[in-house]
Amino acid sequence: MNNAFRRAFAVMVIGMLAACGGDGGGSGADEPTPPVDDGGGGNNGGDGGSGGDGGGDSGGGDTPDARSCAGDFGPDRIDEGEDCAPVYHAFCDSTFGDGAFLYEETPPCDGVTVETVTGDSGETFAGFLDYVVLRPTGVAPRAVVTSLHFRQILREPATAAHTFAAQMRLAELVRGRQVMVILPGAPGGNWQQTPLPGLIDTIGTGGLAGIPLLDILGGGEGGDNPLLGLLEGLGLPIGLLDDLLSSGGTLGDLADVLDNLAPLAGSADDYLEYIRIARDDALQRFGGADLPQFVSGLSNGGLYAMRLACRYPDEVDAFMSVAGAVSATEAEACMGQPPVGSVQVHGVNDTLSPYVGVITYPIRGGVPPIPVDLLDGGSVGIGDGLTEAVLGEQPGLFLDVFAPNNACGGELRESVQPAGVAGMGEQAGDVVIERFAECSNAAGKQSYMVTITQGGHNWPGYDAPSGQPVNLFGAVSYDFDATLFGFDLMWRAAGLD
Repeated sequence: MNNAFRRAFAVMVIGMLAACGGDGGGSGADEPTPPVDDGGGGNNGGDGGSGGDGGGDSGGGDTPDARSCAGDFGPDRIDEGEDCAPVYHAFCDSTFGDGAFLYEETPPCDGVTVETVTGDSGETFAGFLDYVVLRPTGVAPRAVVTSLHFRQILREPATAAHTFAAQMRLAELVRGRQVMVILPGAPGGNWQQTPLPGLIDTIGTGGLAGIPLLDILGGGEGGDNPLLGLLEGLGLPIGLLDDLLSSGGTLGDLADVLDNLAPLAGSADDYLEYIRIARDDALQRFGGADLPQFVSGLSNGGLYAMRLACRYPDEVDAFMSVAGAVSATEAEACMGQPPVGSVQVHGVNDTLSPYVGVITYPIRGGVPPIPVDLLDGGSVGIGDGLTEAVLGEQPGLFLDVFAPNNACGGELRESVQPAGVAGMGEQAGDVVIERFAECSNAAGKQSYMVTITQGGHNWPGYDAPSGQPVNLFGAVSYDFDATLFGFDLMWRAAGLD
């Protein structure tokens, strides 16, 4: 059996067996792949919104004034009455979502150099290391962002990374904020934690190893076959065994493939180490180890951004989790860790990673800065009768983990970005940005909570197809740009302001 087939089959199987996170962590159920025309939202080129003429010319267009809020976002600037509406596609053209979920390459943008690194690796549990790097061309970056993609089951690692870079406008981050972005590609397209069961021991090879798979899988009344049932029950993509079947593959060949897969079924620590190895390899190749180090992620990637910050706080100056959550066990383990700048961006109507927690640890804690009736029996799957008193007793990552780790206290300050300020729809509601009046740690680390009051499980400001700003995961906010404004908040959270 050739190595190319083994690797492709390994990636497919791991993706099918992937879980969003371990022991109740993660961001909920498997994320379905939206149709190509899904996603609403849009870009300023479609309707003459805040992007003016529709978004530059790949050469940068009219870049925001460095003195404006769009050029350097901060919640205090909202309070001071500045115009803080995001400006989209001022640095790189919009793709209008043309690539859907299958970008084989990051769309080109003048001033941005894209590098794809793939190959075998004896350092990772997967036996290979794939990642993408976006760098400012001919200009030294001022920071490094390791950005972790969302769940993309069955995607090749590099494809998952390029897709994330394209959809989340990370080339604009490179141009607009002069940073280097490292995008590790997860084996199987998913940062998972569920180990592959011991199939080799289950099916055995013994004296049956030479029996053709076609005979084994085709046996039984009405397809009632124990082996087929076992494989299907584990989520193994049976259709991908066609090559084995057509070539007369045997049970021994299948066991050989599964044996080859076994090392790829890693733990959370294995995947965290994969991310760290990718980051360190990129820093060695392209430089930047002495720069501020940030990590960001969406959904499943947001979970791992938090894990990385909690387990290796000395390696992260600040992180941003968008629509991500961790389990109660992991949240408790993170309490009392050294200061790390934190930015949490989360929609109240997120059904995959509920704002009030449910299975995972709650996102904010306490009484959210929204009318309680938005949660009481609302679309997040919370039952009727959820009262403000109950919410007042609820713990959360912002109030009980990250802010205390940074010794934040005093008045909780709130800045509101009104719904519709970007001229691209109001469905996602107001954006509420919270931080404490003071954080007493030597490094000046801070914590920010960005609540999209009616938003869903999305990255605010992502480059979706034009249309209504709603997709299968809920309403998309374009009044907060998680790409550029999110970086600005990480910079402040890291104490670099």
